[in-house]
Amino acid sequence: MTSRTKTRMADRLAGDQERAAKAAETRRRGEPAPKARSTGVGDSRVFVDPDGPRDARTDLTVNGEPIPEHLTHLIPYEATDQGRVEVNAGKTEARAQVLRDPVDNKIAAFGDESLEPWQSPNPMKELADAHVGPGMRARFLSQRKCERDGMRGWKPVINPATGEPVKLGHMILGEMPEAKAIARNKHYEEQGAEDLREIYDEFNEKQTKLMRDAGIRDMGPLRPGELVEDDRTHEVDQIGLQQSRGNAATP
Repeated sequence: MTSRTKTRMADRLAGDQERAAKAAETRRRGEPAPKARSTGVGDSRVFVDPDGPRDARTDLTVNGEPIPEHLTHLIPYEATDQGRVEVNAGKTEARAQVLRDPVDNKIAAFGDESLEPWQSPNPMKELADAHVGPGMRARFLSQRKCERDGMRGWKPVINPATGEPVKLGHMILGEMPEAKAIARNKHYEEQGAEDLREIYDEFNEKQTKLMRDAGIRDMGPLRPGELVEDDRTHEVDQIGLQQSRGNAATP
């Protein structure tokens, strides 16, 4: 132990002895010991019943119900109806409101199950009829998909009154010449049919290989256009995709 450490320990011991002596002298004189106080922070405000001690009140309630006498000492004043009124005095009630514009009301009416399909308004058709001229085909496009993939051949319809694109919720109204729309649809129909043919050819090739490897003969995958009959009901049906979205598709 170094001399510096010994000196510090001696000083600390002397200080403890001095404080103990002062405390003993204070007790001998009957004076209260000084209370420790924090510096820089004032005393906290105590929330108490302004009308007197808590046990002197018998008219306090919680949620409109009187407090049983044997429970009055367990419930703080700020938890009572009277205490909450005082705490919230002068404050504005916080509440949330859901605002709906006319377009939202039309969308809600369009999905109203209490109306027949021909009775409910169609906000999409109303906007298309009002802003898309003859010879043009209208379509509502996802704003998010347009931001990611572009308009994909569609042109946004601009409202002349506002100079902004016509929207229904988060959908953008687009237009395309009818002849171009027909050619576009035919292109994607042919592309879809080609994808189906490739899927069928790949499936047929795998099934044929499995049967050949298993030694199965005179049996193979059913081909598009072949007829099958149910042994129980004797119903006959045709294999293969016959129709897609109202347009004939050749497998």
